[in-house]
Amino acid sequence: MLDAPRLRVVALVVIKASIVAAAAATIYGLVRREAAAAAAPAIGILGILVLLIAPATATYTFVLLWLPVALLVEHFLTRHQPVAANLVLAFYALIGFIPYGHTQVFEGHGGLGVLAFPRLLLMLAMFSTSVWFLALPRPHGQPNAHVPA
Repeated sequence: MLDAPRLRVVALVVIKASIVAAAAATIYGLVRREAAAAAAPAIGILGILVLLIAPATATYTFVLLWLPVALLVEHFLTRHQPVAANLVLAFYALIGFIPYGHTQVFEGHGGLGVLAFPRLLLMLAMFSTSVWFLALPRPHGQPNAHVPA
């Protein structure tokens, strides 16, 4: 939003470090809570993380997400979290259906510039949803209750 090259580098490092820290904390919590079943969602989070922090990705690289997304969806469905499973699957499906020609008009328009990169926003939404539902699991039948650690 600002024309400050040094600030851009600092912001980029802080944002990517925050995303990696969120992934690490989520995976650590998963392993502590349910070590035997933590591998599948951890692979899912790491798969999304890699493409989220990658500097430039092509559309075809998102095919690599089928396994991480499938592992997360299966984990959420097994844990009776259909909302999380459906959101992750919907965000993944939308990656290929956005008319990118219509979003390029936002590039260079300040805060609206993020709309020029819909894949990045969908990846961030997929990552955030996964981290949210993995970090705060809900027991079956209690959609808003937090499971004590």
